[in-house]
Formats: sequence, C-alpha cells, structure tokens
Amino acid sequence: MKKLFIIITLFFMVNFSFYSEMNIDFFENEKYQENRNGADWTYEVQTFVYCYYLEKKDFDSLQKFYTFIKELDKDTFGTLDFANPVIIALEKYRYNAYLNVLYEKIPDAFERNAYDGNIYLPAPIIYAINTNILSNVSFFFDKNISIEMKEDLFGSLDRGGSRFNFGFNLLTAIDNPNGNHIKEYLISKGFAPEEVAPKREFILRSEQNVYSEPGTSSICLGRLYPSTKIKALKYTNYKKNGYQWVQIQYDNKKTGWVIDTALRMVLKKNEMI
Repeated sequence: MKKLFIIITLFFMVNFSFYSEMNIDFFENEKYQENRNGADWTYEVQTFVYCYYLEKKDFDSLQKFYTFIKELDKDTFGTLDFANPVIIALEKYRYNAYLNVLYEKIPDAFERNAYDGNIYLPAPIIYAINTNILSNVSFFFDKNISIEMKEDLFGSLDRGGSRFNFGFNLLTAIDNPNGNHIKEYLISKGFAPEEVAPKREFILRSEQNVYSEPGTSSICLGRLYPSTKIKALKYTNYKKNGYQWVQIQYDNKKTGWVIDTALRMVLKKNEMI
C-alpha cells in the first residue's frame, strides 16, 4: 500500500497540478468532487484514478467516480475527455476478471466509446475482440449488450470519409492471426464472413497481384496495372494479412482476389462535384 501511495503522489505532482497537496482523502473520501473544472480532468488523470480503484477492487468508489465524470461531462456539453473503465479493464489483462462486477455497477459503460481529447476511441466490444480471449467477447453476447453496426464502433477518424471501402462487421476488428476462435464464434452469432459487392464499376488504384484466395499465401494468378477496369463480385468482412479482400472479375471473366484498398469506385456523372 505504501508503494502504491508513493506512485500516486509522484503521478499527481507531475500530472495533477491543481492539487498542491496529495493525500488518501482524494480517493477515499471523494475529495475529487471539489474540483469541477473539466480541463483538469484529462484522459490520463481519469485513467489513473480508475486504475487505482481497480487495483484496490473498490468498485463502489469506481462507480461514484464514473458517475461524477458523467455528470461533469453533461455540464461541459460533452466536451470533456472521457476514459472508460471497461476499456481499461479489457486492455489490462489482470483486470479482465472484473467485467461482471463492472457490468453490475456501470452497465452503460459497455456501450460507450472513450474520448481522449482528440478522437473517439473504439467501442468496448472492439477492445474485447482485440484481447483475443473468447470469454471477453462472449460476455457482450451473454449479457445482450447492444452493439450497433456503425463505423462509430471503430472510433472516429482524424480525417473525413469512411475507413471502409466496402463494408464491415465485428469480424473486421480481428487483427490477430491466431484469432480464428473469435472469428468462428462471431460467425456463429450471425456475422457474415463475406458479402456481395455493390454492382458498380471499379478501377485499380495501383499495380496489384491477383490471388486465387484471400491472402498473400495463396496462389498468385497474375498482375494487373493501375486504371484497369474490373468488376467486384464479393468482399470479405474479415481481414487476411491486415486487409479485407475483394473477389474481382477481369480480363474476359477471369476471377481472383485483391486487397480492398486497391479498388476505387468510378463515380457516375450525377455523383461528381
């Protein structure tokens, strides 16, 4: 406990300048409620406070602090940084076992993105998938936690436009080559591994190898060059080698697979600005 207190004190000396003196009352007696200046409650400070409560397994105090931050967020019209203790628990393996008690205390947090002051981070279900632990993923389905299939699941971008050239679902979040057990589970929950591509004209953005199956380990059928006109047949929601893949038709009805980012949709006249 003494070591933990020393670490806390050093952290606040460097990062929490609005408290000139630090003592355990800040945590134990909710002294933090004296400060309602949203600018002081940075993402890093909130994260540290949540880690303190998680380390002590003090879930009642964690709930009170979470409620305090939510109320402060309303007072600042949603401009406050917002750390999510569910995401913290998922990112830090030693806290994974606390999902049940967190769901009892702060169930709405399982549906809420965090905001680090610049962008909205991915939703908790995405972090659960990234742990590559099936029980973390199945928890969301066992509890019937709402998961809306919107790009917001993957957080916001610091640029305009969509991050997906075709489509996506939860399978798209799997980025671990050893994540087949997560993939199969999500497929069993109705998430389609492949879908029909839109009936539009496409061209290649750049020179590309064409493969017999999704992934660079399959047979290379040939090479196509920039601006080649092609037809997209279907695309994968899952990733292989870090990309989603599109089955294309080219060169007198030959078919093969290329990465989805290689294709650019040809705009119709009424779509051009």
